[in-house]
Amino acid sequence: MTRLALERFAADLRASFYSESALCSGFVGEDETNGAFDTDRLTFVTTASSARPTGVGVCDLTEVEYFIGDDEEAGERGLCRRPKVLLAAVAEDEEAAASLAEQIVGLNLRYFGGLDWEDSWDASAKGGLPQAIEITVWVREGSKSSPAEGSSGEVPTRKFTTVVAPEMASASGKGAHGTESL
Repeated sequence: MTRLALERFAADLRASFYSESALCSGFVGEDETNGAFDTDRLTFVTTASSARPTGVGVCDLTEVEYFIGDDEEAGERGLCRRPKVLLAAVAEDEEAAASLAEQIVGLNLRYFGGLDWEDSWDASAKGGLPQAIEITVWVREGSKSSPAEGSSGEVPTRKFTTVVAPEMASASGKGAHGTESL
């Protein structure tokens, strides 16, 4: 489940879209912490295809928000993705936030602008997309209902990191075209 969630996140990031002249674009990464883990939040526009087929040569624009949720009642636990369709080739209903992987308890995002890694990013202030985004997640070991606890009472976690390069980084006026690295 963790791998699929990270693959979805990476696909959305590779297809991220930003234009200074388009009102329906943006890319804002916020550096947040909640307790022992980073709980960063990223909102951006992507051209990644949705689950439904829209046809050849058709492009949707969807604003997505990735965050760590802790509201079990709302179905927002772990790494969550909240999409909001901005422009669709075919009309569709709005989607609610959905948990991608409940076992992901921490999220840290860093953004590479060409010289240094930064903890937050605002495309409108920076003039475009970052060249690369580093995604680090902490995955809880054990089951949701009865997590394995260490001797200190803390839930043991494993840390995973990947780096994704937005394909449109060079077109946004900032950065260069790159490829994903793991």
